[in-house]
Amino acid sequence: MILAVDDEQIYLDLLTDALVAAGHEIKTFTSALRALEFVDHADPQLIISDINMPEMDGFQFYQEYQNRCSHRQTPFVFLSSNSDPDTVIKGLNSGVDDYLQKPLHPEIIKAKVQSILNRRKKYISQKFSGNLKELPFAKILQFCELKNLTGWVDILSDDYATKINFQGGQLQLDDATESFEKVFDLPEGHFTINVQQVDYQGLHTESPGLPTVLGTVSAENEKPMGKLSGIKIQKRLFQIQTEFTDQPDCQIASIVVLDGRVVLKRNSTGSSSMNKYELEKIIELQHLSVEEEVHAKLDGLLAKNNKVKPEDKMSFHQLYDAGYDKYCSGDFAEALNYWEEAEKDNPKDKTLAINLSVVRKKLLGAG
Repeated sequence: MILAVDDEQIYLDLLTDALVAAGHEIKTFTSALRALEFVDHADPQLIISDINMPEMDGFQFYQEYQNRCSHRQTPFVFLSSNSDPDTVIKGLNSGVDDYLQKPLHPEIIKAKVQSILNRRKKYISQKFSGNLKELPFAKILQFCELKNLTGWVDILSDDYATKINFQGGQLQLDDATESFEKVFDLPEGHFTINVQQVDYQGLHTESPGLPTVLGTVSAENEKPMGKLSGIKIQKRLFQIQTEFTDQPDCQIASIVVLDGRVVLKRNSTGSSSMNKYELEKIIELQHLSVEEEVHAKLDGLLAKNNKVKPEDKMSFHQLYDAGYDKYCSGDFAEALNYWEEAEKDNPKDKTLAINLSVVRKKLLGAG
């Protein structure tokens, strides 16, 4: 669904005629304030907004949408009869994706919109969803870092939403420490990991060290959403990941990871003729099946093959998990002890550095 906002109905009618003819669904508003009320309950694929409007202009509308929906990646296009270069530059510098000049030409509208939507599909190539109650936020950060992911994580609870960016597995921090602290304290919520495909254009001009992504993706089709969850058995966390891959064959692949190593794999055959939603249903069923298998079998397997003696030194992952357990229980001092021990084993771990920053801030506040 495409959202269009303009205080002049004639332009909304023109946009509607052009985009409906191209097969798009469109919702129009003559008021930016009413459009904001609508997007509180709807997630448009694209927003087209006039700049010069009463009550709230296009720049204010764009900024307010970003504030309310920072967890989304909605392409935004400005629409204006103002051809002043400074206005155009201000619009593009504000972060919008494109600029349409009035009077509008239907073919240009259709071409621009299709180009933006295709570009969005190209770079939003893979998604993994899950529940924060099942998989701790700290483990999500660690997963993204270990996989060298480029993209972002959307976090959504009943009263809080944020977006956390990654580039080649490295957190793009800016001033996000407060956001991390809030997410650490969320008792439950939903997360979506959005994996961005690497753009290889201009490879000859790029420096080495390109970030990797999970699998390969057609630039023309968005992959079905994968699943990521965690199960604790004997105080050890199993990460379960299920995704669709079309290389070399169409398969639904599930892996179970413990302390950075794969302990279980399950594959099933998919079909290239299935659409995204059919594949997501298969992914969901297979993921649940693997979770049940982990519950049924791996507890005994751990007890038999992976006993940790009291005198044995805890591994980095065990220290990491123990610290997170203490953090969740409110014992910040003990969490700091575990994480400082883990830091000795891996002082360059970026996610652990964030954990330490958050817990130290908590202790300073308590003091």
